Parts: sequence; structure tokens; C-alpha cells
Amino acid sequence: MSNKKRDPRNGCLLILILGLALFACNLPAPTATPPSSRPVVIDPSTQTVIPSGPLLTPTPAIIPYQPTFEPAPCAFPVPRGYDPECGYLVVPENRARSDTRQIRLHVAIFRNRTGIPNADPVIKISGGPGSSGLNTAGYLLGTGMDAVLERRDFIMFDQRGTGYSLPRLDCPERVQIAPALLGGRLSAEESAQAIIDAFRRCRERLTAEGLDLTAYHSAASAADINDLRLALGYNQLNLMAFPMGLVWL
Repeated sequence: MSNKKRDPRNGCLLILILGLALFACNLPAPTATPPSSRPVVIDPSTQTVIPSGPLLTPTPAIIPYQPTFEPAPCAFPVPRGYDPECGYLVVPENRARSDTRQIRLHVAIFRNRTGIPNADPVIKISGGPGSSGLNTAGYLLGTGMDAVLERRDFIMFDQRGTGYSLPRLDCPERVQIAPALLGGRLSAEESAQAIIDAFRRCRERLTAEGLDLTAYHSAASAADINDLRLALGYNQLNLMAFPMGLVWL
């Protein structure tokens, strides 16, 4: 057994090393700062990054508000044998603007047959985009979806700008050029230009009527669904969208 005395400096060195290791473990992970907020693409020939598209802007802050549900008569053809509770979800048109107006989304709630309130209904969103979900109520309930009512409420609504919701972003300008498009007298280029011009006139008219067209998109519609959940007092929703089927929200 060695009788050599231990150098106290070795213990101090070990403590220092352990302390530095613990300090390093608690440092935040480095994050890469992108040189630009512009979307990029890769040039396949040179494998270099090329800026593409408009500069991205930060997500605007949400102005505080309270979504509400106002009972009202059903505005759509109610399927025979059903008595849904109808009304309007009232939410801001643009959640990032304090001076925005309120819009009204038409909703129908088909209550479950148990008579017992449930916390997670099935809610159907429509496709298209732009089609009315409420106009498909009779078809869906008549082809098997009424089975949902054995256990859960079934909710249908028209997304912002569509169907029986207000305002409705219809474009009669596009319908008016249908005879010319179907008449066979226009070339493919002329038909394409006629459609573009019709939608441009529609956009100009809707904008002149005071609609904020920048507020009609998928993210705003997703926020509408969550507001509907809050306004109706549900804990969660079972979201149904074709062809995705049922997913948890």
C-alpha cells in the first residue's frame, strides 16, 4: 500500500471538470438562424440554394374576442325525420384586426339518440373547396352517417364564405360566361382568359363590398372549428373530412 500523500489540487481539478461538464449540459441547444425569411428551392444542377417566392412575414397577433353561438331557424333543407338545432357561429372575419366585422357561420347540431350530453361529437367539414356542407345532410344521414347518432352528436356547418354562412363569396360573374365557354367559339387560350377575367371582376366586386378576402383561408377555417367547439361547450371533436375519415382533434 502506498504511503504517498494525495495532492489536493487533483481533487480541485476533478471538481472543476465536473462543474464545466454540468454547465455545458445545461446550455441551450444552438439554433440555426436562417439568412433570410424568404422560401428557398434547391437548384438541381448546382445544388445551391436559391431564394424563391415572397418574403415571409410573422404571424399577426390575434385580437382578443369571444366566439358566440346564436340559435336560429335552419336555413337549409332539413332531412325528413330529423330535428336539428340550428344557429350561427359568430366570429371575427379577420382575427388579427381590431376593426374587423363579424361573420356568421350556419351550423346544424343533430343530437344523439341517447338524450345524454356527450363531450366529443363528430363534426363534418366539407370539401370543394367552396361547397355547402349543410346541403349534403340528407345524403350523409341517409347513407349511414346516422349511425353516429347512436352515441354522439353529429354537427354540420358551412365554412366561412360558403353555403348558408354570411357573407357568401359567390361569383356569378363566372356563371355568366358559361354559355360562351360551352358554345365552342372560343379557343383554349380565350376560354382561360375569360375565366381569369370573370374571377377578377368577382374579386373586385367583393372587395368593393367591404370583404376582407385575405381572411378566407384554411387556417381561419380551422380556427372557426375550434371556436365552434368552445361556443358549444365541447371538450374535443372528432373531425370527419373525406377522404381522410375520422381523426382526433
